Amino acid sequence: MFLFGLAISFASSFTNYIVRVNQAQANVNEVITSKLAQSEGMLKKEIGDLKNTLSLTARFISEKNNQGANLLSGEVMKQYQKEMIIFAEMLQSITQFRYIDENGQEIIRVERPNKGDTVELVSEDRLQNKAHLYYFKETMALDEG
Repeated sequence: MFLFGLAISFASSFTNYIVRVNQAQANVNEVITSKLAQSEGMLKKEIGDLKNTLSLTARFISEKNNQGANLLSGEVMKQYQKEMIIFAEMLQSITQFRYIDENGQEIIRVERPNKGDTVELVSEDRLQNKAHLYYFKETMALDEG
């Protein structure tokens, strides 16, 4: 009788252990699924933001190629500045957004000081030449298209 009771106790404990392991595994799976869904959403947003950034940049380049030097003067320049500010305000991931000419000179730069919520247009006297930086050199070495 004692052995029978011991066997029942062991079977009950083992069953309880299996139930807990399965429950823990289900909880882990639920957390993983939730994190994956969250990561997927964030990745889709980042890809969408990147696509929008590239579209705006491509439009600037296309318009400059079609209109030449006159594009970056007067009202057109002001319109580009406004568009870049609005665009950066919409995309929290953008901390700086620059329009750099073929010589490496910043023409327009908007930024978020201290990674805050406000986006500011950088004054002309603070614009910099980026011709010496790797990203400018690598970009200029790319084939068109």
